[in-house]
Amino acid sequence: MVSIVILTWNRKDDLIETVTELRKSSYAPMEVIVVDNSSADGTPAVIKEKFPDVIFIRLEKNIGIGGYNIGMKKARGEYVVLLDSDSFPDRKAIERMVAVFESDKKVGAVAFDVHNSRFKIQDSRFKNLQLESCNLQPFDLKKCRDVYGYNGAGVGIRKECLERAGYLFEPYFLYFNEQDHAFRILQAGYKIKFHPDIVAYHKTSMTSRVSRSVPYFYTRNLLWLIWRFYPIRYAFVSTISLFFYASLSTIQQRTSIYMKAILDAILGFSMVLSNRFLVDRNIIKNVRIPIRWAFMAYK
Repeated sequence: MVSIVILTWNRKDDLIETVTELRKSSYAPMEVIVVDNSSADGTPAVIKEKFPDVIFIRLEKNIGIGGYNIGMKKARGEYVVLLDSDSFPDRKAIERMVAVFESDKKVGAVAFDVHNSRFKIQDSRFKNLQLESCNLQPFDLKKCRDVYGYNGAGVGIRKECLERAGYLFEPYFLYFNEQDHAFRILQAGYKIKFHPDIVAYHKTSMTSRVSRSVPYFYTRNLLWLIWRFYPIRYAFVSTISLFFYASLSTIQQRTSIYMKAILDAILGFSMVLSNRFLVDRNIIKNVRIPIRWAFMAYK
């Protein structure tokens, strides 16, 4: 059994397309769990009407990535696949993911090769993108390689690994929760494998998000990630670097969003410190998160 957990918020049309594409998967048995973060666009009624076999969990308020945890705890599968409401796996991806898990019991997660696309599923250009993927290629397990993170738009996680490494760290709400989780998976002694022929498609949603939320959560959560996992020396140097680039970007971009994010990060310092989780230095060195990345999203 593979459990597919999809988190959604006001993306009804995207969600319909995602579940429809999942029905074309070459793999069975499979259950689909949709966790709705209190959508106001009619999502519950439409999904229950079109897909009555989908396990639908309606939340009273938007709790961000915490919704994934609710879905994963409900999952009955030996393996759990996390998807955005606007992403879905290639038709052979689940079958190939299971093959990777079955090849090595120490594989805790399988990172999909996420192909981002601005085309709608019905668009002929999107069909061409699918044809260019791995559908016609023989699957070779030797192409697997170790990685130190995963993209939340397409990842498979062994349920046993979840029980040992823990679930997503809910205070983030959005962004950097994947890397936080990857740190704990690796520290628990599991591997994260990537295979270029295990593909997921992530399309640009027709539903826009508030642009200011991206740099805010990137900045605040990156600080929390650093304080939560990095050894003290690395944490100090990275924090100073982040403060410098945040100040520079504040002047260049004429925005207060980075300073607000830093202030809120500091206000949450005691919470992060109480959840500190020291990770092996070699894991930190191999990840090498670029500090400046947080300041490229808001221009």
